Amino acid sequence: MKLELLLAVVFLSGWSLCIPQRRVSHYGHQALLRQAPKGELPVDKFNFIDIELLQLTAESEAGNVVLSPASVKTTLSMLWEGAEGRTAQEIGSALRLHGRSRDKQEQQLHQYQQNLTVPAAQGEQPSSTLNVASQVFYNNHVTINPAYSDALANYGARTQAVNMSDPALAAATINKWVSTATHGHLPSLVEPDSLSDNPVMMLANAVFFQGTWQVAFDPLLTQESCFYASASEPCHKVQMMETMGSFRSKLIHELEATLLEMPYNDGRFSMLILLPERRDGMQELMRNIVFANLLHVLNSDLEDSEYVVSIPKFSIEYSTDLVPVLNKLRVVDVFSPAANLSRMLKQDATTRVEPAVSNVFHKSKIVVNEEGAIASGATGALVVPLMGGPQPKFRADHPFLFFIRDVKTGGFLFAGRVSRPEAADVAQPEMPAVLLSEMKESATAGPSSATSKRSNAAAAQQNVKDDINFPTNGSRD
Repeated sequence: MKLELLLAVVFLSGWSLCIPQRRVSHYGHQALLRQAPKGELPVDKFNFIDIELLQLTAESEAGNVVLSPASVKTTLSMLWEGAEGRTAQEIGSALRLHGRSRDKQEQQLHQYQQNLTVPAAQGEQPSSTLNVASQVFYNNHVTINPAYSDALANYGARTQAVNMSDPALAAATINKWVSTATHGHLPSLVEPDSLSDNPVMMLANAVFFQGTWQVAFDPLLTQESCFYASASEPCHKVQMMETMGSFRSKLIHELEATLLEMPYNDGRFSMLILLPERRDGMQELMRNIVFANLLHVLNSDLEDSEYVVSIPKFSIEYSTDLVPVLNKLRVVDVFSPAANLSRMLKQDATTRVEPAVSNVFHKSKIVVNEEGAIASGATGALVVPLMGGPQPKFRADHPFLFFIRDVKTGGFLFAGRVSRPEAADVAQPEMPAVLLSEMKESATAGPSSATSKRSNAAAAQQNVKDDINFPTNGSRD
């Protein structure tokens, strides 16, 4: 008897299993990833899928996109733990698992999870928060294989029996967990209709991240400015943030784009902005990005330079079913009657349950704004852009890609495309004319005077309300 299994993914991530109605067609996708030249640090192939997920998701979507490769990989890993035969091989191939034995492949998956969730050292006060949570909701008419429950422990995953025959109650249970795991940022993931086929199980993973900038953006310098969604469209007004500091960057000639790394305060995480040289360069960038692997670039020769950086405030909420994307990565069997997920359930002597995956729900949200600790020595520099100094400028006033990188794993927690920044929800305070005049004067007077004037301005400034009230509880790194 074939039953549905649901997989759910959220910035936050999750999936679901169900009775397959037909075999999903196979879409071929081959990515040519260059070998690392001599002198570059080796890159874990396990992270190659990060770029592929963004490219394949964005190529068929217009507008803003955001997803969590870390969450998708974790959910795929939990699915692989329950798979056998060709089903496991296809998932393992998409993840680039190496080693001939299953034990070796398990070690790779478990090591990634350990690196992803490593706690802060005793006595350390990290400035970023990374919460990773996993849960398996299973139909109360089936029994989880004890060996599969043991395997899920490597992902910190808990199991919970749910009455899937009551879709409204099951959806409410799952969505309550999602909301808690994402600190209320994503209040729901599934609708009762998506559970109407009485699925046997739902695997869910949630990733929550909060970081503060190492080089902060001053709300006083945020102002309305133009963003050009395409070369032919007129100015689209956005709230443009501005700062100045030393950033690692590189012009990637084969992509005709500049990569800028903006670290978060603890040094483990950073945001990467990949900005096409041309306003109409996004389509070509998306087509070519998988061939010029960013993971190699990050491990090679990024250079430190002083920049005046301008990026728009943006907020993106995005949801999709990742089945078509995974089909293109040649993950096919698990969605078909041929699915072999025999490790998941304890089979009854009279009734054999054979689950297959019906959907891969992915829902994600990101908010980027000025909030963050003021970096030492940055205060005086913040007023320089008002004077139009000679520092090179990095101005993201047309569509760009962004990534939140985890140095521990070498991969991306989140990845996305900003095609048209959403309007800011909160109005920015206007800078009083007297403060603007003082800041311009202090820039001419030198860093010491600039620091004093800037401190006075900050004291007069009201606190800007965050687009999202990030919690302070939860595991931290």
